[in-house]
Amino acid sequence: MVLTSSQICSMLFTDVGNGFYNCTSCDKQYKKGNGYTNLLSHLRRNHDNYELEAQEASRRQNPLRLHLVSTRTRDLYRWLEWVVCDRLPFAFVERRLTRLNASLSLVSEDTLSKYIVLIFELLELRVARELPASFGLVLDGWTSGGRHYIAIFAVFGSDSTGITGGGADNEYYDDLECSSRRFLLLTFAPVEVEEDMGAQSQYDLIADTLSRYNKPWSAVKFMVGDNCSVNQCIGRKEGAIPFIGCASHRFNLAVKDFLKTEDELIAKVHALMTKLRTIKGRALLRRVSHLSPLLRYDTRWSSTYEMVARYVKLQPAIIKLGHDLLVKYEVQPLLLRRAEHERARALEKDLEKFEGGVKEYPALKSRLAATAPIVNNPHLELGLVKLQREEALTAAERSACAEFRSTTLEWAPAREDGNSSIVKAAFKKRKAPRRSQYVDVAYVPPTSNEYERFFSAAKLVLTDVRKSLSPTMLEMLMCLQYNRDLWDVNTVEQVRARIGSN
Repeated sequence: MVLTSSQICSMLFTDVGNGFYNCTSCDKQYKKGNGYTNLLSHLRRNHDNYELEAQEASRRQNPLRLHLVSTRTRDLYRWLEWVVCDRLPFAFVERRLTRLNASLSLVSEDTLSKYIVLIFELLELRVARELPASFGLVLDGWTSGGRHYIAIFAVFGSDSTGITGGGADNEYYDDLECSSRRFLLLTFAPVEVEEDMGAQSQYDLIADTLSRYNKPWSAVKFMVGDNCSVNQCIGRKEGAIPFIGCASHRFNLAVKDFLKTEDELIAKVHALMTKLRTIKGRALLRRVSHLSPLLRYDTRWSSTYEMVARYVKLQPAIIKLGHDLLVKYEVQPLLLRRAEHERARALEKDLEKFEGGVKEYPALKSRLAATAPIVNNPHLELGLVKLQREEALTAAERSACAEFRSTTLEWAPAREDGNSSIVKAAFKKRKAPRRSQYVDVAYVPPTSNEYERFFSAAKLVLTDVRKSLSPTMLEMLMCLQYNRDLWDVNTVEQVRARIGSN
C-alpha cells in the first residue's frame, strides 16, 4: 500500500504541540508549517529508508493488514458522495450553515472540482476494465436549454458465461425483468455539430466512444434505441451494428395511430385543461375540487390517458360551478357536449386496456407486430424473443442471432424413461434444446426505458440555477452518479497518492 505524505509523517513524527513535531528516529524537532515539506525534507536528508520504516510502523499499528484510510481521505470521499449523489451545487461545500453542521473537515469548491475530474479519469479506466469482450449499446437523445445531448450505455449480462435458462412453466414470460442485466454509462455529451445530426454524425460518436474505452466495433453485438430514421439507417449499413427498435417507442406510435380518429375530441379536452391551468382557472377549480388539470405531451401516450382520465374526474365538479361562473371565466364555450363527454369516458376505458393492446385492438398490429415495417431487423428480434422463451429458431433467425452463439456449448442431457427397453433407447431420437447453443440473451433490453430514468436524473442536475455548468462537467457528474458502484473511498485514496495532496 502506498502511503501519503500525511500518513508517513504521522507514523514517523510525534506532535508535541504549537506546530512542532519530534522525529521518532532521531528525536530532532521541526516546525511543520502549512504542509509537510519541512518534515519530509528531514526524512530525505537523514533517513534513507524512511518509506520502509513508515510501512513497518503502519503494519505494527495494523497487524491484521486491514486496508485503512486517513480521516482526511474519508472526509473528502463523504463530501464527493454527498454532492454527486444528492445532485448539489459545488458551492454547497462552502456555505456557512453546511460547514457549521457537517462533522467533516473543510473542503473548498475548487478542491472538490479537482477531485471530481481526477476520479472521473480513474472511473473511465475502471469502466474499460469492467466491459466484457462483447456487449450491447443503448442510446438516446435529450434536449435541454437548446442543446441536444446523446447518452450511450453499455449493457451486458453480469454472468457472461451463462446459458439461456428459465423455465416455461409460468403462464407469463418475464421478458422485461432481468436481474443479471447490467448497464454502464459510457458517455453523455452534446452533439458537436448541431447543424448535422444525421446518421454519420451519430455513427462517428459511437466510434469515438468505443475508441475511448479501447473497444473494437466487433465487441458491440447489438444496439437498442428509438425507431427513428437515424438509428434505422445505422442498423441498415453494410456490416453495421444490428439494431433493435425500442418497444416502448413503437407502442407510443401505435397508440398515436389508434387515437387519430379521436384527434378532435382530444384537442377539445386539451383546450379545456389548458384554460383550467391558468391562474384564474385554477382558483375557480379549487372551489369545488382539490385535483389539478393535466395536459398531454406528444412523446408520451400515457399523458393522453392521464389527461382524459383527469377530465372525467373533474367534469362533475366543473358542472357544480354553475352556468354563470363558467360564462364569466370563459370556460363555458370550452365544455364538451354530452355526446362528446360519453366518447371521452369510452376513450378512457379503451386506454386502460392497452396492456394487452394487440389482442384487444388489431389495428395496432401495423406498429406492434413482429414483422411491422418499422422493425429494422425482424429476424433478430424474433430470434431473441424465442431464445428467451426456449422456442426453436428458423434458419433466418439462426443467421440473425449468430452473434449470440456460445463458444462453449452445453448440451442439455436427454431425458430417458427408466422402463424403456434397450431397443427403444437405441432408436429413440434424442434432441438437445437448440437454445443451449446460445449465450444467455435475457440481458438484451426490449426498450430504451433506462434512458427515461437517466434523463429525469439529468434534469435534477442541470436545473435552471445551474445552466452555466459545462457539458464536460455535466458528463462527469452523471457518470459518477450512474456508475456509482465503480468508485469508493479507495478511489479517493488513489487520487490523493497520485497528486501527493493532503
